[in-house]
Amino acid sequence: MHRYSPAHLSNQVRNAFRDTHMIRTSSCFAALLLLGAAATAQEQPTAFGGGRLPSPSERLPADYYQQLGREIEATRDWLAFAGILPAPEPEMTITFSWPLRMNGIGYFSGYGTSNFVDQNAAAGILDYNCTARTYEGHAGTDFFTWPFGWLNMDEERVEVVAAAPGVILSRVDGNFDRNCDQNTVANPNQIILQHADGSIAGYLHLKNGSVTPKVVGQSVVAGEYLGVVGSSGPSSGPHLHFEVHEAGTFPGPLRDPFDGACETLTPGSLWVTQPAYRNPRVNHLATATAIPGFPTCPAEELPHEKRLFADGDPIFFVEYLADETTAFTKTMRLLRPDGSEFSNWQHTTDQNLDAVWWYWTWASFPAGQAGRWTFSVSLNGVTRTRAFWIDAIFADDFEDANPDAWSVTVP
Repeated sequence: MHRYSPAHLSNQVRNAFRDTHMIRTSSCFAALLLLGAAATAQEQPTAFGGGRLPSPSERLPADYYQQLGREIEATRDWLAFAGILPAPEPEMTITFSWPLRMNGIGYFSGYGTSNFVDQNAAAGILDYNCTARTYEGHAGTDFFTWPFGWLNMDEERVEVVAAAPGVILSRVDGNFDRNCDQNTVANPNQIILQHADGSIAGYLHLKNGSVTPKVVGQSVVAGEYLGVVGSSGPSSGPHLHFEVHEAGTFPGPLRDPFDGACETLTPGSLWVTQPAYRNPRVNHLATATAIPGFPTCPAEELPHEKRLFADGDPIFFVEYLADETTAFTKTMRLLRPDGSEFSNWQHTTDQNLDAVWWYWTWASFPAGQAGRWTFSVSLNGVTRTRAFWIDAIFADDFEDANPDAWSVTVP
């Protein structure tokens, strides 16, 4: 637990992100929070802090592609001879739906994007948006589960689904799935599909034992279950590596499903609906008894979440964000059971972040009123709400009577 008194709260904001795993900072809220006049008389948090997730990634070695290429060529020849694999139809247009699906998870969103395809064939990096959200030679797009990648993997909360119909050319399962090193010498659990136009998509790093029971030669439809996001193979944490190749000899020329000013591999977007390059959003809100714990990889995270408290208990109000940017200020509100406002404050990050969590707390929470309270965060034009209870009979009403706030699909 980290609490700070006003005497400790100066000149620390600029150093909030000096640690790549954990931000431990607080500040005088007069300097940090943009408070309206109506808020100044309200109860303001006495401390805050947070942390960010190091973006998971992988380094697939050259011999991985060589070995997979030999396997794919032999499999295609055999399936074509058996009449199972139709001849490619190059004139067809293949578009992709989203390759992730949440499975009974009470989050507003369950993923973040860490790395895009590297458009720069020479030395140096360049993503489709003319920036550097990639790394040297990266051949696909990395989607990581957030928050709590290891907990999500263990509970099988985020599933990988087929982005387009295809025939299975490679199915690998049984490999260790708790790797923390992108340079590890190991093979990923994976599904490789060939589409009707002959192009090929790879879904890598799946959880051990989760891969679809369908076998090589069988077909899948768009949206069909393929596995669970894991960290098998050369991987630094749970994520899906989604990689697409043109028709022909594998590995062939890459396709980047995203379209932007610096996209040189594929004309136009291949997504049914392409998301924004940065989409600041609240993935999850929580009330907790302590700040979340992020042990050393690959240990499961510790959310410390709770929704029923006694008056005066310390409460940590925690928000888990994806794609937070300096361009958006978020507004936090606490409402009493009678609908009146207990507190209202604002905060703006000083960095663009793929995944970040923030907490806000009081040494003791002086509620003074029993019943169902709400904690909300407004960001990028969307407000998300979490209910909690003070000295009351707990009744989980699935948040604020707004079933549309929850979804089993992403983004």
